[in-house]
Formats: sequence, structure tokens, C-alpha cells
Amino acid sequence: MDLTIDCTQRAPEDKPKRLRREGVLPAVLYGHDGAASMSLKLSNYDAEALLRKATVNKSVITVNVTAAKWSGKVILREVQKHPWKNKLHHLSFFSIASQDFIEVSMPINFMGEAIGVANKGGTLDTVMTEVQMKSPPDAKTQS
Repeated sequence: MDLTIDCTQRAPEDKPKRLRREGVLPAVLYGHDGAASMSLKLSNYDAEALLRKATVNKSVITVNVTAAKWSGKVILREVQKHPWKNKLHHLSFFSIASQDFIEVSMPINFMGEAIGVANKGGTLDTVMTEVQMKSPPDAKTQS
């Protein structure tokens, strides 16, 4: 599934609180230029549509920044929501194009039934449900 979102660069005088009132969501892009970051803004509607398909730290997204003429593959690093209104507050993207390896968490899918559970009436205690992995940014996952 190819996920794409269009953003514009946020001016320094654009205050996040005013942007949110206007239906615009503040965001930030890290890792595209060393330690520098880029302040972004995007439509709240587009962000909510993206979050229905994307997963934090797992989904690769193509971000197009129109004003800065930057486009690249990113991972959605953080989603901030308002504490009690449950509205989107801020998004953080991390560029993976310049990275040799990225660290992600992958879920563990248990298949079948353990012999001790099936034949001897035991119980299965799953201590870990996900594992941290390092992989190249363009590696494909299997379902």
C-alpha cells in the first residue's frame, strides 16, 4: 500500500494554536538534512485519512513538501492528540531516505497451537508480543 501526503512549509510566524483553529495541523520533519528539522503544516482532514491507513513507526509514507520542493520517504514517528478531546495535535515524521538502517518494532504473530496446550492441558503465557528490529529502509514486510 502506497501512502502519500502533501504538506507545506510552516512560516515562523504561524502559531500552532491558530493553525489548529483553522483546521490545519502542525507537523515536523526530522532527518532529511542531518540534525536540521523542517516545520510543516497539513490539512487536518488529510492527516486523519492518513492515520486510518498508517501505523506509527511501521508505515513508510511519501511526503511531498510543496514550498521547499522536497519529497521523500518517511516514517510516522509520533502522533500527539489532545488529552481529552481526542483531536489530532501534532505529527512528527522521520526521513529514512538518508538512513542506512532504521529501528522498528514488529508484532509477533503466533500460529498454531503449542503441544503442551493441546495435549497436556497447559496454558501458554506470551511474554513478548513485539520485537525491535533493525532493517534497511526499503525492506518489505511479509504478512
